[in-house]
Amino acid sequence: MLMSSIAECLNSYLRHARQIPVTVLIEFIRDMMQKWFHDCLNHAKTLRTQLTTWVTTLLNQRNEESTMFMVRPIDGNEFLVKDGGKDGLVNLIERTCTCQEFQIYMLPCKHALAALRA
Repeated sequence: MLMSSIAECLNSYLRHARQIPVTVLIEFIRDMMQKWFHDCLNHAKTLRTQLTTWVTTLLNQRNEESTMFMVRPIDGNEFLVKDGGKDGLVNLIERTCTCQEFQIYMLPCKHALAALRA
């Protein structure tokens, strides 16, 4: 589950349970979280890849956007990828790019995807 804030999610879920005694409230929270983890596990078991649906969609979108990039190999591991704006210097072995997205999100950025295709 992707939530904007776990505190907001819990707050909205528990708004009706605030009037009950603390011990009962704690048990309610435990049951709720146990159900959430169980549901997430069951969802994960249905996936066909190691990637979540969100990551697959993101990578497909980035891959589509990178199809028109110009890729200039520097050596077998490094590539200069020109995208018409913020060009990227990609190192596939070190998993780095000058746009920093590859390092921050630990997922291939548009530049890295273009370099991988090359």
